[in-house]
Amino acid sequence: MHGGPFIKKSLSKLAGCSIYWLSSLPTHDITNSYKLYKKSYLDEITLESTGGFEIGMEITAKAHKKQKKIVEIPSQWWDRTQGKSNFKLLKWLPKYLKWYLYVLSPCCLIKQR
Repeated sequence: MHGGPFIKKSLSKLAGCSIYWLSSLPTHDITNSYKLYKKSYLDEITLESTGGFEIGMEITAKAHKKQKKIVEIPSQWWDRTQGKSNFKLLKWLPKYLKWYLYVLSPCCLIKQR
């Protein structure tokens, strides 16, 4: 992540690294929403997210629980230089936290490495 508010960068990095090291989820940034999914997988899950950006975490967490193959392709993200961000940290943090804790819950801790 290049640019952007310090707290947003820090929380994203902390979530990504802790999920990677504490669970077997093979990605370093679960908050990154640039992802590709098979349509057949999306058809088999029920989405619960209503707030917006946390949907990427939900889909990845549920894929992990179902032991779907997850592959990380490194990417870089730059904060916008024009326009206004729609990301509202205090509003969406509880929704991110829900999926963070879901990945760390016993039902989702799967040893795949």
